[in-house]
Amino acid sequence: MAGYRGQLGCVVMGALLVITGAVLIPVVWNAVKHSLMSKLMVLEPSSMVYSIWKEPPFIIYWRFYFFDVANPAEVVEGAKPSLAHKGPYVYRLEMHRQNLTLNSNSTISNMPVYSYFFEPGMSVGPESDSFTAVNVPYVTVAHMLDWLPKEAKEALSLLLDGMHEHLFKTLTVRELLWGYEDEVLKIASRFFTIPGMPGGKFGFLVDQNGSAHDDFTVFSGKEVRSRINLIQRWNGNDKLTWWLTPEANMINGTDGVMFHSFVTEKDTLYLFQPTLCRSMPYVFDHHKTVRGVPLSSFYLPPTVYQNGSVYPPNAGFCDVKTEDCGPSGQMRVDKCRFGVPTSISNPHFLYGDKSLIDGVYGLAPDPNKHKNYFSVQPILGVTFELKFRLQLNLYLKQVAGFSDTEKLIPVYLPMLWFEQSFEANDWMVNTYASHVGTPTLICQIGEYIMIGVGAVVIVLSLAFLIRRYKRKQSDEAEPLLSDANPSTNYTDNENEANVFPSNQETVPVL
Repeated sequence: MAGYRGQLGCVVMGALLVITGAVLIPVVWNAVKHSLMSKLMVLEPSSMVYSIWKEPPFIIYWRFYFFDVANPAEVVEGAKPSLAHKGPYVYRLEMHRQNLTLNSNSTISNMPVYSYFFEPGMSVGPESDSFTAVNVPYVTVAHMLDWLPKEAKEALSLLLDGMHEHLFKTLTVRELLWGYEDEVLKIASRFFTIPGMPGGKFGFLVDQNGSAHDDFTVFSGKEVRSRINLIQRWNGNDKLTWWLTPEANMINGTDGVMFHSFVTEKDTLYLFQPTLCRSMPYVFDHHKTVRGVPLSSFYLPPTVYQNGSVYPPNAGFCDVKTEDCGPSGQMRVDKCRFGVPTSISNPHFLYGDKSLIDGVYGLAPDPNKHKNYFSVQPILGVTFELKFRLQLNLYLKQVAGFSDTEKLIPVYLPMLWFEQSFEANDWMVNTYASHVGTPTLICQIGEYIMIGVGAVVIVLSLAFLIRRYKRKQSDEAEPLLSDANPSTNYTDNENEANVFPSNQETVPVL
């Protein structure tokens, strides 16, 4: 009986090991992870992620691709633009935050500073490479003065012709990005102010190298962990003012360096950058592993650049009934670009309306090259991989009175697109391994060992119990078998007695 109880106790012990391995260890480790993340993932000087946020340790590369207009004279006469795709021209981007202020309401005010360094070894050519590009100041002035009488515009057009200023211009990479003095802007600045084009200069990144322009206030995550790095205010404002609805004007998300910990597939992660003029929603795409680190990849869905007639939630960014919103696949941003008729889109109008792609020659949208995504480590919420891709387009239309625009066919003309990219460095990978990866692996191994040992104990104990039960059954069955046929036993004994009589008379010997 004692042996039976001992083996039954082994079964119970094995079951407890299995339950502990399958349930208790994951529950305890999950609680430990949440406690650990609450200490690690907070923006305060003593935390691990503060240094990552303040001065990211990874190298960010900006790859610029320019569209060279091959037939400018024909375009002026009404032909479809033919574009040649040239690039990349690569810059190394270094970023740090200055004017840091820890506020009493668990927020941090800061001003990001971006510095760009040209990488000739990674580029197809020097910064002095030149292209035929649309003359943005010329188009801007033509659009802004479209309300003038035709005679006034014709006079201005003659003036521009005399200055050799036309719809297209040959410019270098350096001029297109970092700015050049433009005669059109100098003249226009005498009559009205053109914001975003300081000192009569134009460039896509004019005055952006090594200087701070934007003041952000973000949540530290100290009080509410899920709010870490969420933008509370931008340049003192808690909302935008360009769009038509409160939802469109909301400042949602982070700058992309990090999000909240324990990211799930159901989450929508928002990214806000002033260059985008809005908050961009990223949705889950797939799981992946980079350098042994499990990541969750989120991408910018096609609906982001669809206009309100196709995707009603976007109606707040442009009223299709009263505004020229253009086809789906791009978003007009004139309102936040000082009236310059520009739009943003995926490179090569990926996921865009066919009319956008067919409006010019030379485009070839490819998700593998032009998709916009980033990948986060879901437990930490830190971005480990980035492929942020954006295209800038200029809307060309007929403006009566300006000789170079009177015959134009309306077109969204791509000017350039760029890719911001980085991958986690050794320090980030090692930090993940020491704080999350290795402890998780140890717990998983312990879990499997306990489940395995428990299962073996249960199987062996049950085997012994079954064997013991069968032996007991066999022992109990033996006496029953010996008494099963009493009549047969009796007959056999009787026959034996007949053959060998035991009570015969003894015959005396004479």
